[in-house]
Amino acid sequence: MYKVEYLIVVDKVNTTTVQSLKNLIQSDDEINLTKTQLKVGENSFEYEITKGFIFTGDKSTYFHLKFYCEESSKIEEFSIALRKVRGRLSMINKTHFTLWDDVSMYYSTKAYNKIYHIENLMRKLLTKFMLVNLGMDWTSERIPIDVKSSINFNNKDVNFLNNIDFIKLSDFLFSENYPSHKESVIKKLTQAKDFTSLDINEIKSLLPESNWSKYFASIVECEGAALV
Repeated sequence: MYKVEYLIVVDKVNTTTVQSLKNLIQSDDEINLTKTQLKVGENSFEYEITKGFIFTGDKSTYFHLKFYCEESSKIEEFSIALRKVRGRLSMINKTHFTLWDDVSMYYSTKAYNKIYHIENLMRKLLTKFMLVNLGMDWTSERIPIDVKSSINFNNKDVNFLNNIDFIKLSDFLFSENYPSHKESVIKKLTQAKDFTSLDINEIKSLLPESNWSKYFASIVECEGAALV
């Protein structure tokens, strides 16, 4: 059984009884309400509507609506029916409160396995690539500031990419961060007496560059923007 509950406060309209609310919902030609069933097309779903009053202010009327879907095979049709109901409810108040939503829970549960698989693939790719190409000390040089701030460096676990939030993996790839040696280059700039004593490559190294542009863009057949 899947349940969705809404609460909506009546906002300056004459829909103040359960029957008047039912009439409003049925103003959509595709919706028909019996005593206990919401019918949209060939599909029927059980529903309940109760009325109450807000205790403060002008003691506005509110309605508590509950809808039920018995089978997961009908979730898509259930979602369509609820969308139509919400369209009618918006005529009472543009804002409704979702008190319970098993439909979202159903879809998020289905999506989680795929998301988790993709997340693991990204962690595997990033960790192996950086470790093989830059060595064990890569974490001291190529961690963007926005990622570094989310890491507890008191934890010496070199497998930290497996422990940070998934959203930070995107930051790790695309955030532009000055290299760790920028302070030494800045020091050389301030101490230089003339330009002949400066190394142009060291000066260029001051420019921010993401891990994506530095290591991945040339070998991956994909635009970075498509991954963000």
